[in-house]
Amino acid sequence: MASGIDTLQRPARRPTMRMNIPSETRQGVVVIQLRTAVGDAAGERRRQIVTAAAACFARSGFHGATMPEICAEASLSPGTVYRYFRSKEELIEAIVEDDRAESLSFLDALAGEPDVAVAIAAALDTAFADLAEPGAAALYVEVCAEAARNPRVAAVVRRHDASVSAALTALLRGAQERGEIDPSLDLGATVWLLNALFDGVIVHKALVPDLDLAALAPSLRPVIDGLLGANRTGPGAG
Repeated sequence: MASGIDTLQRPARRPTMRMNIPSETRQGVVVIQLRTAVGDAAGERRRQIVTAAAACFARSGFHGATMPEICAEASLSPGTVYRYFRSKEELIEAIVEDDRAESLSFLDALAGEPDVAVAIAAALDTAFADLAEPGAAALYVEVCAEAARNPRVAAVVRRHDASVSAALTALLRGAQERGEIDPSLDLGATVWLLNALFDGVIVHKALVPDLDLAALAPSLRPVIDGLLGANRTGPGAG
């Protein structure tokens, strides 16, 4: 039997957080952690597949690319790819939706800029840099071509365009209210023209891959200023 001294000197075991949390709560925390880890892994795998599909569509075209080619590009088994995407249509939809989310985030960031004309010119500079990536312009044209003949893809592209156009319209409306651009502008027509300008540049880049967009970018500033009726004596003048 242990002596009284031994009992007093033996340090009491420190209570742990685990001991103070009900078992059902601990299980819930573990489940959440597992779901988060699985979700992160699934998101990364999804991005891997979408990136591979984009490369294949740019290289071989939507109809020329095959699911086995996409699987090989992603270095994944067909079973894994089909677990995330059942068809090429679903893959092209994912490409468009990802671009929509990125575009909306980018336009949201522009809302804090003091001069919307300068911000849009800078945005186009960034877009031109992205288009310098091999296959980027070809992929854009391929998506548009498929939308022209595939109602399912067309619906996704129209949703993309509607969201981005609405965000750009809101951006320009704010600039009008601040006196940065012509208050009499028809914003619907202006947004359409800006989109057409960008689409035209992409098509030319796809047709002439060695086109140096960076060299053309400075010439866009006066074009955008003229289109928006930018007020260089207003709050955003620099």
